[in-house]
Amino acid sequence: MDDRRMEAMGDSAARAASSMQSRLNRVSERAQDLASDAGEHLSHLSGSMSPYMEPARRFVQERPLQAIALTIGLGFVLGKLLGRRD
Repeated sequence: MDDRRMEAMGDSAARAASSMQSRLNRVSERAQDLASDAGEHLSHLSGSMSPYMEPARRFVQERPLQAIALTIGLGFVLGKLLGRRD
């Protein structure tokens, strides 16, 4: 009787492991799909932002303190706006 119980427990463990492996594979595939989609969106966004990058880079190089102040100010305003949602 102990042998049957051990076999039943082994079968249950094997089924559970197989089920978990299947779920893990599905999650992994979904994560890869999401990463691919995010990469495509980032590439598209980078392409649409390229006309603005050089003037922004030049502004930061020519006026670094103003760029820092502007960044801090925008961060503060965005923080206040997003903080109101809670």
